[in-house]
Amino acid sequence: MSGLNNLRFLGAIVNIRKEKNDLPQMLNYLNSNRHKLREAQLEIRAYGEEEVVLPFRDLLSCHCLHQLTIFSGRCEFQKVKPPLSPSNLSELSLLQCSIEGDPMSVLGDLPNLRRLLFLLVDLVDRKVMIIDANAFPKLASLEIIAIKNLEKWVVAEGSMPNLSHLEIAYCHELEMTPDEYYNTQKVGN
Repeated sequence: MSGLNNLRFLGAIVNIRKEKNDLPQMLNYLNSNRHKLREAQLEIRAYGEEEVVLPFRDLLSCHCLHQLTIFSGRCEFQKVKPPLSPSNLSELSLLQCSIEGDPMSVLGDLPNLRRLLFLLVDLVDRKVMIIDANAFPKLASLEIIAIKNLEKWVVAEGSMPNLSHLEIAYCHELEMTPDEYYNTQKVGN
């Protein structure tokens, strides 16, 4: 990608397999100063017998990355420690991933995140997701669909002030939904 110095927008699908992983090359390009890229949309598809551990901190540090979709793989949120570098990520979709650590403690600090989707994910070492006060300042849409092992969702007052769309579905182990979010568009279990 070294010859694409005038590129302004990039939409890419990166396939990861045990024997071939182009993600480090892509991250090097996105984090370099050798381009004029303003916005990138990245879809990562991790395949194979063994779970691929994704470099989530490196992904969040890509200043031009606005949309990120991850199919499969393992996201280790417990290894992402603040402070995070400024992120322009506005949309994040985690699909069929396994998640270690509390994703909300990391993602809630992303200042530009407006849409967040969890679909068919597996919480590996926790059964609780906690959203702290002042988290998700610009989040407008949150979809939590079929999260395995999610038993409790704790939402602090003052978080998600711009939330206008909430969908919770097929989280059969979830004990209850915070009361203040029943007035949003769609809540079901």
